[in-house]
Amino acid sequence: MYCDLCNADIPLRPVPVVSGYALCPDCLPKVEPEWEKQVSPLLKLLWQVQIEMAKASD
Repeated sequence: MYCDLCNADIPLRPVPVVSGYALCPDCLPKVEPEWEKQVSPLLKLLWQVQIEMAKASD
């Protein structure tokens, strides 16, 4: 899946979607600054692990 704003690969599952747009971890806070208030702590942890795994594989 690719970010609809910057075309970057999105390593997160489930993919963050705001107003129908799939967003990468860099674009998500730009479009929805208060996104963290809208997701569960478990989902935030899951996404953090996925981001770390994606960085380790680079």
